[in-house]
Amino acid sequence: MRILLVDDDTSVIQALLPTLKGLSGHDIRVATSGEKALENATALGGVDLLITDVVMEPMDGFTLRDQMSAKYPHVRTIFISGYDLSDYSAQTDGYRVLQKPFGGSELISAVQDEMA
Repeated sequence: MRILLVDDDTSVIQALLPTLKGLSGHDIRVATSGEKALENATALGGVDLLITDVVMEPMDGFTLRDQMSAKYPHVRTIFISGYDLSDYSAQTDGYRVLQKPFGGSELISAVQDEMA
């Protein structure tokens, strides 16, 4: 599985990357912007799972998900955010949302659910 982790906060990437790398048999890539994420997805030949922060500039996680889904219709998405997303139910309905901060076991569980 090709997993792309996107967050504009490099400390979040540094905290989550070791957990994701612990999942054997997966190609894990990271990006610090939506634009870079789209470039990385193209270089990978697609992405199976997008794990993305929601609040980023200039491209937010919802826009990234939409653009990624347009190119790769099979991509699954997990949103991560330090903000309350209850006002964004239209954008998050049907998607897993992890509220920062969250632990490695919560991330692994979410990834395994998406892989099932």
